[in-house]
Amino acid sequence: MGRFDGKVVVITGATSGIGRAAALQFAHEGARLVVAGRRQDRGDQVVAEIEGIGAEALFVRADVASQADVDALVMQAIDRYGRIDVLCNNAGYGGHEHYLTHEYTDEVCERYFQTNIFATLRMCRATIPHMLAQGGGAIVNTSSLAAELAVPFDSLYGATKAAIQSVTRTIAVEYAKDGIRCNCVLPGVTRTEMIPQGSGIEAMVANTIPLGRAGSADEVAAGIVFLASDEAGFCTGTSLRIDGGQGIF
Repeated sequence: MGRFDGKVVVITGATSGIGRAAALQFAHEGARLVVAGRRQDRGDQVVAEIEGIGAEALFVRADVASQADVDALVMQAIDRYGRIDVLCNNAGYGGHEHYLTHEYTDEVCERYFQTNIFATLRMCRATIPHMLAQGGGAIVNTSSLAAELAVPFDSLYGATKAAIQSVTRTIAVEYAKDGIRCNCVLPGVTRTEMIPQGSGIEAMVANTIPLGRAGSADEVAAGIVFLASDEAGFCTGTSLRIDGGQGIF
């Protein structure tokens, strides 16, 4: 459809799930992609898929918990394309530990905060100066429905995702006059490698979702692409729930 013809899109956490789905949708829309993740083999696969669509892509192996990796990622994007029109902060950590709040160790706390909120801040800090210099851009952060709902045994995940939602609103206000929009998506239960379609987890939560099923990575990606597009030119500071209605209650 060409909504992103010639535009440069950087996506973290782009080698699987929502990030990969977003990368492919941006590619169909004509974007030039910089996809980042920690696994070279998966990065190479995503680049091959993007090139198969007829779009251009660069994979950068990066751990967004590392400031050095973040700086190198952004500079490689600038060296390759000269600008960054869209930043999608999709890398995240969660779903691996389930503890009561008093059971979390400092080590686990550090992992959640480094990979979720600190990584989002690092990427914004490295990218925004380039957006300022070029006269604008769009940032889309991946938060979670857990930012707004109390999810037992996941207090750290919810806390870091709520922080992303808060940072999104603040960035939106701080840089609105500079032509930089910042929004976030709040996915609910979404089918990924961790929650395959028809899995026991999906069946367990389906009765809590008005639409009666988990969402797909493509459905969340469509929200990301919309918020990054000119069609959402009057949206900034927005939190878009993509949750099958679960957050209504």
